[in-house]
Amino acid sequence: MLDFPHLKKAPIVEATIEVRCEIADILDSLKAMYTEKFSLNFSELKTQNISFNPVMGNLSVPAPTFIGWEARNETDVIQIRKDGLLFSRIKEYDTFEDLNKYIKAINQSNIIEEFSRIGCRYINMFSIPKELFPRDLYALSIYNEEESKEQQIFKR
Repeated sequence: MLDFPHLKKAPIVEATIEVRCEIADILDSLKAMYTEKFSLNFSELKTQNISFNPVMGNLSVPAPTFIGWEARNETDVIQIRKDGLLFSRIKEYDTFEDLNKYIKAINQSNIIEEFSRIGCRYINMFSIPKELFPRDLYALSIYNEEESKEQQIFKR
């Protein structure tokens, strides 16, 4: 069996900090603060719940509901939602400070008085050679030239 090489740096492809707090009444204040401090352009963030009743054949498609604001640039995504804030570094993550600047801005502004939860997630991407895959536990992807599509073969 081959040894996986030691990595000098974690292969982080996305890092996210989520702050849960009730901020429905100060969404616009937070949007203004982040726009001014980081030169961000926000757009409305909406959600839509679609329901279908197969017995009755009813399909309900209500209008999208406003839940907050979202801004994106080359490296970051920021969401200011009624139930909290989400900061994601989607490119070139190096250190926690890449995202911490957004948290510090909240702290320095004294706009939010109480947080119910703060979470931090990292998404890593590993390129694992096929020789290292335990074939009896995981799905292998095999390219079938005749069908020109990927097929999943599961082994146990």
